[in-house]
Amino acid sequence: MKIIITDKIFLEENHVQQLKQFGELIVYEDLPNTEKMLIKRLENADIAIVGFCKIPASVINLLMKLNMSELF
Repeated sequence: MKIIITDKIFLEENHVQQLKQFGELIVYEDLPNTEKMLIKRLENADIAIVGFCKIPASVINLLMKLNMSELF
């Protein structure tokens, strides 16, 4: 399972370790500045954890593997 944190959010180290137990975790520290960049970040994600960026429906419709998204 691939878990992507799309942009900067505050997580304690124990939270990071807990997420890693479920699969591969990739954390981005900056906001994606284009929809293309956001799609690239999420194209293979099973789970997206979203901080401050917005994910338009047009992007969600392209993410066939995405099973869950969570607004942090």
